[in-house]
Amino acid sequence: RLLLQQLLLLLPLSLLVVSQQGDAPSDLCSPRDPPLVVYNRIPKAGSSTMLQLIEALEDDNQLMWIHSRDFSDRKWFTPSQEKERVARIINSVSHDLSKWQQRRDQGMREPPMLYDQHIRFINFTHHAKAQPEYINVVRHPVARAVSSYYYDVLGPRKKEKIASSRAKRGKQADFDINQCLALPVEERKCGFGGRDRNLMTAFFCGHHPDCRCLNGGPADCSRADRVQGLERAKRNLRTAYAVVGVLEYLDMSLRLLEHILPSHFHGVASIQLPPARVSQRDPRYILPTPDSEAKLQDMMWADMELYDFAVELLRERVRECLNLELPERD
Repeated sequence: RLLLQQLLLLLPLSLLVVSQQGDAPSDLCSPRDPPLVVYNRIPKAGSSTMLQLIEALEDDNQLMWIHSRDFSDRKWFTPSQEKERVARIINSVSHDLSKWQQRRDQGMREPPMLYDQHIRFINFTHHAKAQPEYINVVRHPVARAVSSYYYDVLGPRKKEKIASSRAKRGKQADFDINQCLALPVEERKCGFGGRDRNLMTAFFCGHHPDCRCLNGGPADCSRADRVQGLERAKRNLRTAYAVVGVLEYLDMSLRLLEHILPSHFHGVASIQLPPARVSQRDPRYILPTPDSEAKLQDMMWADMELYDFAVELLRERVRECLNLELPERD
């Protein structure tokens, strides 16, 4: 199996037999044992919780976990930039695999591998490499935006980063989210300065030309351009991901992960989840009013549609694969 892993990572695609991306796999419920899983985690969508769970699985599942600390790769890439990131990911995984080979005990099985990073979806086959299995977790866009807003100034994060965020906000540093959104867009130093805030959609869309307009983009971008990106993101979510969990249904999401990817996630559904972040218990953590929530939903219209799509897909998968029902939302 180790030889297979190295082949999948290092050999040109032309020498490998791989499934073509496009239609969803014919059997979505069969357990898979891929050489590499990529978790292109979305900021403030349960990724800290997921990383704690992955860390808890390392020893029991002999998981080789490569955790990227590069947090600057969230933007849209040109083809040459995307190719460079593919090489970087492969080099990181190959380096850790070589270290593991040197220290493994005789008879020890080759480890399942998992790579995580805040990065948009990449189609490795466009760069003559076999495609890894992808996973991700989405969160209700309003809840994700609120969490991100307060994380910048309340943490938990390094004090110097909080200080930097507060300095950028200036006199608006202590504004709650409603005070910030009450300002005209052009006056918001506190955040939400742009009219397109569809980060989750951008993460699933990737680096295709259809995706360049998501979560900002050039000035010539239109609503129609962003709709194209949304449709590509939904197609990728459905066909290119082994599992896409939903933070609001984390228990069911973890059960599905354990069922589909048992080598990587065996036992994950039994781990006690960590408590809520301290920042959410801070009195300054003020939730949005209905008016503010409406403004956020308008800015994140694509993320709202993508989220609903992900929930319904999870509902279908849980029913088909686990013979369980996802609770109905309010």
